[in-house]
Amino acid sequence: MVVATRDDPSKTLDGFFQPGSFVKLREISATFTAPDRWTAMFGHARSLSFTASARNVHTWTKYRGVDPETDFTASESSNTPQDFQTVGPPSYFIFRLNVGF
Repeated sequence: MVVATRDDPSKTLDGFFQPGSFVKLREISATFTAPDRWTAMFGHARSLSFTASARNVHTWTKYRGVDPETDFTASESSNTPQDFQTVGPPSYFIFRLNVGF
């Protein structure tokens, strides 16, 4: 699509449109709070919890580009936007152990 748009004399995106709808699981998080008998194993600890979270987990879409929310850049020779060499948002996975004293 990028090459066809760049080389087309009319410099238009007509005929190159595609569905941009999507459903995204952007963020999910879960926390497990340990029972009091587990916190006793840590000496003078009063609380113990474990948290797992993830960001930008999955996108369901028929869009063929990197990501339907990725910013478009205009080429230097025209104002035609293109989704070429763009980077989608990274996925993060975070694990945390909280011990309260």
